[in-house]
Amino acid sequence: MRTRLPRKPVAISVIALAVGSLALVGCSPSDAAVTTPQASASTAVPDDAQQVEFEAGLSSASSTTYQVGKADSQVFGVNILEGNTTINGESVKVQILGTVNYESGSGPFGSFLALQWPDGTVLGLELDGQATKDAESGATDFTAQLQVINGSGEAEGITGGGDFTGSRTGPLATEITIKVKLDLVDAPETITGS
Repeated sequence: MRTRLPRKPVAISVIALAVGSLALVGCSPSDAAVTTPQASASTAVPDDAQQVEFEAGLSSASSTTYQVGKADSQVFGVNILEGNTTINGESVKVQILGTVNYESGSGPFGSFLALQWPDGTVLGLELDGQATKDAESGATDFTAQLQVINGSGEAEGITGGGDFTGSRTGPLATEITIKVKLDLVDAPETITGS
């Protein structure tokens, strides 16, 4: 009588290899790999979503970057930006924990955006974005899709997403101005104002 060996380890290995390959493709510097996820990230706004918008000026609190490549044309690293804004009449701390991978000042960035209210409530969002530097002026424009991670305190259980735009007139790690438009579901009145 012949006993068959289980095939699960092989199937798991094939799945792991496929997932790993997809992750590496996502790291590719090609334009298609950068723009395709952003184009598909847009989702329909739920009927019960409430819009929250704000603007803020953010300064670099900490930055670690490395210049590499021909003539140091590439830069990668992390940058922590902080500032304040007003949401529904309350002062809110804004913090971005960002990663960059730029070629000649343009390229993908990934970040976490944290909003912290005076009572300690925190709303966390993830950004998937693209920076575009104007070669003549040196200014950089940012666009990103936002997805709510979750929150604490009054923000616990909030879902939703939104759009992020921004600009910077100086080099990396100098002040940026951002505009955020969020569509939030299950957000309390203290955040939405309604």
